[in-house]
Amino acid sequence: MSYHRMLINVFMSLYPDRVKYLLVGPCSMLLRKLYSLCLPLLPENVRDKIRLLPSDSQAELKNFMDECKIPDFFGGKGHHSFSSEDEKGESKEKFSIKQMASYQIEALKAFG
Repeated sequence: MSYHRMLINVFMSLYPDRVKYLLVGPCSMLLRKLYSLCLPLLPENVRDKIRLLPSDSQAELKNFMDECKIPDFFGGKGHHSFSSEDEKGESKEKFSIKQMASYQIEALKAFG
């Protein structure tokens, strides 16, 4: 247990406090239980920043950001797309966060 505290203290000192909130969601009951076990190890200022969102997280997200910034797969109006480049700097492929989420879901189904 003291090793975990030491590790947390190292990260807290190496990485300055630049995050206002950390929104995690949608969260299952298992994740909520694991978080409650780790809660005593975290400093109070870190605990105050972490928000575990319910499965219907759109209403909660609106408390923290504009609806146009909420990704469309979370029920918002934001469409974020990215492109990858090859070694010459030329655009190879364009993909969106929604596509990434669907790939992750497919991968979880394949392994689960």
